[in-house]
Amino acid sequence: MNTPREMTFGESVFDNIENNSYLRQLFDTAYSIYSFKLFGKTSPKSLTNKEKTDLLKFADLLSKSNLKEKAPEQQILAQEISAMMNEIYPNDKEVLFYLCSVLKSCQNYLGMTEETKKYLSTGFLEDAVVNSEMSYLSIPGRKDEHFFPAQKKIYDGFSQNYFSYSAPTSLGKSFVMRVFIKEKIAAGSTDNFAILIPTKALINEVSRDVLDDLDALKTKADYRVVTSSGDILLDQKHCFVFVMTPERFLYFINTKTEIDVRYLFIDEAQKISSNEARSAPYYEIVDQLSRKPKPTNIFFSSPCIPNPDEYLKLIPSSTASFSEPSEEVKIQAFSKYFLAVKYSPVCQFKYYIDLLSGEIDALNDLSHEKKMLLSLPWLTDLNELIQTIGANKQNIVYCATLKDAVDFAVSYAKTLPPTQDKELLSMAHEIRAEIHSNYYLADLLEKGLAFHVGYLPTMLRLRIEKAFRSGKIRTLFCTSTLIEGVNLPADNLFVTSYKTGRINLSEVGFKNLIGRVGRINRTLFGNVFIIRMNDRLKTEVFDRLMSPKVPDQKLSIDGTLKPADKSLIVQSLEKGDIELSRVREAKEPFEKFCLMRTLSLIALNNSLEGKNSTFVMKELGLNSQKELISSIQTSYQGVQKSPGFDVSFDQADNLKDYIARGGHYPDLDQDGKIIFANTRGFLQDLYRIFKWDAYEWKTLGHRNLLGWYSGILNSWMSGFGTNLIVKHAINHKKENPDEGIFINNYKIVDFYVDNKENQNMVIADTLHTIENEILYSIANYFREFSAEYKRFHNLETFNNDWYEYVEYGTMEPKKIILERSGYTRESADFIISHQNQFMIGKNNSIAMFTLLKTALENCGDESVQQDTEDVFKNVPELFI
Repeated sequence: MNTPREMTFGESVFDNIENNSYLRQLFDTAYSIYSFKLFGKTSPKSLTNKEKTDLLKFADLLSKSNLKEKAPEQQILAQEISAMMNEIYPNDKEVLFYLCSVLKSCQNYLGMTEETKKYLSTGFLEDAVVNSEMSYLSIPGRKDEHFFPAQKKIYDGFSQNYFSYSAPTSLGKSFVMRVFIKEKIAAGSTDNFAILIPTKALINEVSRDVLDDLDALKTKADYRVVTSSGDILLDQKHCFVFVMTPERFLYFINTKTEIDVRYLFIDEAQKISSNEARSAPYYEIVDQLSRKPKPTNIFFSSPCIPNPDEYLKLIPSSTASFSEPSEEVKIQAFSKYFLAVKYSPVCQFKYYIDLLSGEIDALNDLSHEKKMLLSLPWLTDLNELIQTIGANKQNIVYCATLKDAVDFAVSYAKTLPPTQDKELLSMAHEIRAEIHSNYYLADLLEKGLAFHVGYLPTMLRLRIEKAFRSGKIRTLFCTSTLIEGVNLPADNLFVTSYKTGRINLSEVGFKNLIGRVGRINRTLFGNVFIIRMNDRLKTEVFDRLMSPKVPDQKLSIDGTLKPADKSLIVQSLEKGDIELSRVREAKEPFEKFCLMRTLSLIALNNSLEGKNSTFVMKELGLNSQKELISSIQTSYQGVQKSPGFDVSFDQADNLKDYIARGGHYPDLDQDGKIIFANTRGFLQDLYRIFKWDAYEWKTLGHRNLLGWYSGILNSWMSGFGTNLIVKHAINHKKENPDEGIFINNYKIVDFYVDNKENQNMVIADTLHTIENEILYSIANYFREFSAEYKRFHNLETFNNDWYEYVEYGTMEPKKIILERSGYTRESADFIISHQNQFMIGKNNSIAMFTLLKTALENCGDESVQQDTEDVFKNVPELFI
């Protein structure tokens, strides 16, 4: 009797090869040699010439794996071995030959150096195969550049109406999006595109990349990049690429309903699984765009997750696929709509360092075991560790909190000699002039390092990133902004904590973090050092996060909320308890409360609009409760929908009543300036109108901080420079020392003392307050106030609109026009301050004044020059 063959001979060769005892012995030896060399030591182990060749042959064999499930991991292992051997035996011809063969088998042509490519040609037939592969993987519109095979699959997936994919951080997922957009436009598209990014910190980086892509197509297409609903370009006739956060984009599609978006790319889509309110706007965005007469094509991009199909549940037309009784039926019918890529073009060598004992363990990617490498009893200090390993390398140090990032950076700077780099010294001088003379960041730049945190002014943050990419800054201390998608080419990543703020990183967040080290356009690998710095950090948590397996992700409405939480939302709606008072009484975490509140507002709006079949309505069980929906419609009759779910109906009613009784923004003084006392009084009114004690208890709900917020808000709207805002903030703390100092909404100092350390904490608190409370929370409330004021008085515009003042940080019309055109606040201030040199015309209309491009490109301010380059690409009509 014949037994059916379950695998081919070739498949049997690769099956379980990673468990080959000889391979494991060789890998362990090579890893030991590499690791000891990394730490400046001589390994007790060595490879014979035969063992060296055998390990290279194993790598070559692994790179040719044809097993569907195991091939990606085996190819990564092959690359890891050959990259490691290239470090152990630099410029060795045999190693380079096998390295080339491995990269060729993995079709990782981008990873080849000029030296490696010398070994690419092995004969006519082999050349024909390579040329065929390279032709298939060629990137549209990019001469001599090639996709990875996984990138090509992602690119092809964009031909579907919806597609969700995940891949390692280093694969270049965002790059594939931009290639698709550019190719569509080059082919004559007049559709609008949108890229959603998780934080404002990424807007400039992504929009700048898109602008560079579009610049080459200017003669073929009329496309502009828009980053907010207030951009001046929206007053003109163009095609658009929108680069926005979910909150901005939701407000945009609800207020600019005449503009259709044909393609939507949701980058860092795993944020839809986060336990924060910021996950909720994605639900409404996808639902609205999916139900248009001509539905938007929607694509989800995530790092590292095993089940990217989870996010397709948000697409109404795909819901049937997830109700199939058979998992096999679902996979067969709908696998073309999602893709989970395991292959990575770069690898990471991982180490666990216990600074309490000086012991170093190597984390073996072949055996997935943690093995004792060596003991360095003297190595008990983070500064010594960075100096030992990171000399002349690009280093990123991940820190849990803003305070840690600054404190660790200041401590490390004391061990370094002064830099002689003129650019860094110039930046330090500018920072002292523009922010504060005692700001630690200036001291750090004079030592060739910096910290990178979300609250830094945009142009300063971009200049720091540029200096790091060029190698002028060698070591960068970062917080979780690094996880959000900022791409920096690092050789080494030092992870000082498994927390972000006060909560633990998720497995996805941790994998996304360590995937930031090693960039394919620079190197094939990077080193990751997991550091236990104190007893509070538990080894078992690090071990769990370092596990190669990532758990399946769930949408936040399922992963964060329990059935009882969903029932509580429905019960609250039914009872008219829009404050979710029972949730507050249960003392749920602020982030969970905000998520539940936002979902309740979405459900309320859906009910009032008769949208019973939306995803949120189904998840809350409201889609089948017609009587309950009818009751809600009756109870909340006349409630006005908020474009962005920032304001609930009770807040809206209070606002209407306030404006109906003559409420308005405070009057200016006789010189047209804002009066501090009026600002504070107005915020106190808003505290009551918008019920901040109930809805914003972690931030604006601190009534005793209204004076702090008022002072910064007053200075910001008045157009004061950062230096003056910081000066006023420090004076406020001197006058109110018992107010303490908050950073990221946590009190870290109970009583202010006027020294350099506390001044720097106030600077951090000030910049954080501007970025979060002023430009996000207060700006959103002012937007609602202005919108209601216009509705009540039947106005298109009105004088003394504080929403414009806070949005652009100025009361000067010309500065507002410049910012709406794409200049940063600081650059607009510079231009207006030198308008006799750079501007023509006296009218405040864009049609009536022109900037002198050549003069601005040589104005001597690097930030203004870079801004001018970007704005000229996007708004050329602003210039001569």
